[in-house]
Amino acid sequence: VDVLRLGGFLVNPAEIEEHLQAHPSVHAAQVVAIGTAQGMRAVAFVIPRAGRACDEAALLAHCGSLARFKQPVRFIAIKTFPVTESANGVKIRRTELRRIAEAL
Repeated sequence: VDVLRLGGFLVNPAEIEEHLQAHPSVHAAQVVAIGTAQGMRAVAFVIPRAGRACDEAALLAHCGSLARFKQPVRFIAIKTFPVTESANGVKIRRTELRRIAEAL
């Protein structure tokens, strides 16, 4: 299990991902942490539901009920998550997501 250190707290990214997936426009979500001027912050990658668009302002408002340090600073819509096939199944390449987030 990946654990993120956000605002000095250890956070399971699944908590933020499940919260985002409860939004009607989000099919799937992955959360990574990147370094910012304010310290380590969450960035969310979201796959929109078919026929829906992910509005960053709406997703930020949806995350308003999360503790401030858990609220993603950015929402990036993506068609598919980068994956690696392995003997244990398909794994999402969070390192690649982190690289994309840092580049943006």
